[in-house]
Amino acid sequence: MQTTIVEEQSANKKFFLTEGDLVYAIGSVTNHNSVGFTPFLDENIRKLRSPLPLTIFNRKWQQRAMAHHLDRLQRSNELSNDKDKSGGYKGFAFVQEWTQTYAQWTQNHRSFRKTLHDVYKIIEFSKLLGTHKNNCDDITEEFGFMVAFRYDMEVRNNTFSHRITDEDVKNAIPDISQRKESFVQHCYNQCRNFGELEWEENLYAPGHSHANHDPLTGCLKQQRSNQFHNNQMIHNPYLQQQQQYGGNNFNSHNQNNYNNNQNRNYNSGGGGSSWNQNYNHNNFGNSDRKKRPRGGYRGSNYSDNPQGRADNGQGKKGGSMK
Repeated sequence: MQTTIVEEQSANKKFFLTEGDLVYAIGSVTNHNSVGFTPFLDENIRKLRSPLPLTIFNRKWQQRAMAHHLDRLQRSNELSNDKDKSGGYKGFAFVQEWTQTYAQWTQNHRSFRKTLHDVYKIIEFSKLLGTHKNNCDDITEEFGFMVAFRYDMEVRNNTFSHRITDEDVKNAIPDISQRKESFVQHCYNQCRNFGELEWEENLYAPGHSHANHDPLTGCLKQQRSNQFHNNQMIHNPYLQQQQQYGGNNFNSHNQNNYNNNQNRNYNSGGGGSSWNQNYNHNNFGNSDRKKRPRGGYRGSNYSDNPQGRADNGQGKKGGSMK
């Protein structure tokens, strides 16, 4: 019993211990459970620059991304002692923000702010980001969730892609907390044109009624071969959980539609080539093309299949812009 008391007293003491170039914070622990980011994303977060998709703050995605990074680093070292100095992101595939449900979007936003505040100690911007999220919540109440969803993505992309410069300061980060009415108007018009004003959920997310629509055009997506699905070297937690909750049926449905479209023949009077032949020639005849240059993005395609399955829901009516 006496030994336990001594250990508890020792554990309550906080001090720093130096050993060579290392400094230990004895008695202190972190206030977060972050697994860390790959060097590319770590630098982008520190500098608040794009790309910074909200989906990278999903903990399971971070774990997979770090494992993929370490595996790739090991294989690279085995093949060559020279480091690949070509630019661009070569890591685990980003997950498109359009795949987020309302709940996932809310959680990822919270994780983003917490990561900035607790892990990177970017206190001021985390407060500004919190105000921006409040603006999004207000827009949801006024005009509906989809207006706020579009507004959030556009404002964050604009903030992280541009800098403000004047005579005294260069490369200043724009104030994300300011509500931009021109952005609200633009997003409202898009939602009205695409019939999204009454949606209470992002119906473009996998498993929902508009999952086969392009949210940027409102039109049906063109069927194409998804190399991400066929790449067995990548294990994306979004894909695994989507399959666990019925994703196989959803993928099977898309594959059947794809096969049906391929078998259609748009010949008139027997003349001309079939749609199927043209499609295969235009989209899959890449074997003779030049190899991709070394620089630039080398990760996998963006994923269209995140985790989870939500029930379809038609939402509350949004307001109208006057």
